Amino acid sequence: MNFEENQPIYKQIIHLVSLKLIQKEWKLGGRIPSVRDMALQIRVNPNTVQRAYSEMERDGLIFSTRGTGRFVTEDADLIEKLKVEITQTISGRFYSEMKHLGWTTEEMVEWVQKFHQEGEKE
Repeated sequence: MNFEENQPIYKQIIHLVSLKLIQKEWKLGGRIPSVRDMALQIRVNPNTVQRAYSEMERDGLIFSTRGTGRFVTEDADLIEKLKVEITQTISGRFYSEMKHLGWTTEEMVEWVQKFHQEGEKE
């Protein structure tokens, strides 16, 4: 995994895991990789993964069961809420940066529609 220097690695791991939850790559109630396995997969210190997992546990996105590991929440509404939060962040960033470049809202909508149509052709 390539990490950005402008954000702590544990937050980037939270984002990676969040995407896996939203995209249903990791199923509701399903077991997730151990701290050690995840650290090996993404080539980071296990303490960094532990910090990310701990924060996600505090948020209720994952839970641990003594002796059996960590699991994805079974709360589909919580995962949907996470999806909305990430979408709002991405949309806000897009809107803000496009405004900074001088785009009007109408031009942004046209751009997104054009981008979408081109993407469907592929």
